[in-house]
Amino acid sequence: MRTIKLWMMAAILICGMTTVLTSCSSKDDNPAPSPELPKSYNLVADEYKEAILDDMIWINIANTPQDQGETFTIESPKPGAQLTIHYYRPDGVGQDEKTPVVYYCHGGGYLMGSATMYGNGFREMANRLGATVFSPEYTLTTEESYTYPIELKEVYAGLTYVHEHGDELHVDGNNIVIMGESAGGGLTARMALWNKDKGNVPIKGAVLIYPMLDYRTGGPDDLYKDDMTGEFVWTKEDNVIGWALLQHGQDIPADEMIYYSPAIATPEQLKGFPSTFLIVGSLDLFVHEDKAFVEQLSLAGVKAESFVEPGVPHSYDVMLNDSPQTIRFKNLRDEAVKKMFNSENSNMSTTPDYSKKTCWFQIPEVTKQFDTFYIPATEYINSSYNEGAPDFATLDNAEMLEGIAAEYLGQASVYEESTNVFVPYYRQAGLKLEVDAWKKTGDMRDALKGTPYTDVTAALDYYFQNYNDGRPFIIAGHSQGSAMTSLVLQKYFKEHPDYYKRMVAAYVIGYAVTTDDLEANPHLKFATGESDTGVIISWNTEGQKSVDENAQNLVLLPNAISINPLNWKLDDTYAAATENLGSLIVDEENLTIKIGDLGADAQVVPSRGVIVSNGKADHSQMPEFFIEIFGPASFHGEDYTFFYNNIKDNVAKRIATYKANQ
Repeated sequence: MRTIKLWMMAAILICGMTTVLTSCSSKDDNPAPSPELPKSYNLVADEYKEAILDDMIWINIANTPQDQGETFTIESPKPGAQLTIHYYRPDGVGQDEKTPVVYYCHGGGYLMGSATMYGNGFREMANRLGATVFSPEYTLTTEESYTYPIELKEVYAGLTYVHEHGDELHVDGNNIVIMGESAGGGLTARMALWNKDKGNVPIKGAVLIYPMLDYRTGGPDDLYKDDMTGEFVWTKEDNVIGWALLQHGQDIPADEMIYYSPAIATPEQLKGFPSTFLIVGSLDLFVHEDKAFVEQLSLAGVKAESFVEPGVPHSYDVMLNDSPQTIRFKNLRDEAVKKMFNSENSNMSTTPDYSKKTCWFQIPEVTKQFDTFYIPATEYINSSYNEGAPDFATLDNAEMLEGIAAEYLGQASVYEESTNVFVPYYRQAGLKLEVDAWKKTGDMRDALKGTPYTDVTAALDYYFQNYNDGRPFIIAGHSQGSAMTSLVLQKYFKEHPDYYKRMVAAYVIGYAVTTDDLEANPHLKFATGESDTGVIISWNTEGQKSVDENAQNLVLLPNAISINPLNWKLDDTYAAATENLGSLIVDEENLTIKIGDLGADAQVVPSRGVIVSNGKADHSQMPEFFIEIFGPASFHGEDYTFFYNNIKDNVAKRIATYKANQ
């Protein structure tokens, strides 16, 4: 039996949090109204003005009998204790029929509430979504047995159990959306971070309902200090007390603080967080920290959306069950959950096991003294725009698999003559996600910093530890693969200098390398000629029309640098087509190639950071959409093929220089 300090729970429900912690002193059944309303009262939506004055949220929670659902217990992480989990199956679903899962963490500031406080709402949600809703009875900070962070360990134990025991619970344990409101929303975010870093439950997405994320809000270190928020239901004073009770006087190590207060997590720490939908009211104390958290998720490459309901306070959906705002809340919540259920596991699906050959397009027989690690371009293109399509391709995505096979023939094969070419599969970002990131931030790499980067660096780890055997190597890619290569150069090799010192060159073709990148990463050097080593080689190829119009280009960034792939100069010295050793002509239908003359000359345009060429390419079937994102005269698809034999020759020259210098 729980040993909650029931007097506090009851008093909070009746009088409100702040009143209790000062004094619940009103003896009058009909106390006189406050002579002065809070400053933000005039901003309250008309539907909520009376409900706020009548404390409808507390009345609805305290006085409404709630559906208790069914229960089971599991061993709790708390020594000698059991964890009770309530669950609600949708009506009319057969006992043996598996449903998706909503795993819900209730709110209450960590100090009050229960797993069934919204039992009626859970039953309604189960029926609206056709999902089973699970709600764990985690330990509150007002219980005598509480020690930080037992509540986090408990809810995660419950989540893991549901995932691992899906068959006996008659649910799909691999189709889970996590959800919570207020402190439970914060606990949901904490659980997602914990899972990302310490666990492996496949989470389809997170729905965060006005989550409590930032321990600083309301205190002296408050980042926002907005007097027009947090005047109703849950105030600044309440928040300070709630966070203090959660910490329980313990010192939390700096590297564990994100599991206490997710708002402090950096984009780097948020990479791999599940796709997220967040909803909050404009008068909620948490509105600023919640919006900031979504922005941080987006910077981490996580698909994250938010909706701010104007004129409503904290817990507005509980306050009035049938208001237009609550109806909109339920519709938005359910739409987000259904999209997550229908998607493949995106940010939180399991990192591929690169010990399995099925996770590689090619693991070559090692016959040469040098390797190439080639990262494929975006091949998850058309299907990424399908309704409900995941942000990141699964490793069995047919469009991606077919595209990589053709890409190897037309691009990666250029490295075969001199090196052993390793090519991993990875959960690459769809073109839709890349374009969305580009439109939002100007750099599509922001779409790659979560799941794709996690996969590629896992593949690199396995390659260096099991396949490389100390050989010097080239790292290369195209388009998304080159954008990923630039991230690997900046971060992964900075963290692994022992690997980096064996790098012959990095061919970052088809995505911009900028002077800003080089200034921010002093360990990186750009090529200055045809044979220097330990350097980056990069260019983007365009026709004159794109240059003349200064057209936007998905793969181009300000302050880009390109080297001429025919004469290997950085200035605008023209290289005629006679200097071209041969272009590659690819028959993608029959997967055959031949060398020919496409009239591909090259000249650097330093002011734009591209190569301009007059080579011949058939773009008659190019979709209008591609012209919009790459420009009217892009040769993005010809970055390799126009200069194929020159690249092959250059690889050999740089390897020869590397050998000579050893």
